[in-house]
Amino acid sequence: MRTTIDSAGRIVVPKPLRDALGFGPGETL
Repeated sequence: MRTTIDSAGRIVVPKPLRDALGFGPGETL
């Protein structure tokens, strides 16, 4: 899977990876 940084500087994590790791909105990494 590829993780990118969007134009606003946010790290974009693919949904399947977020689901597998249990990350949700507002999580701190």
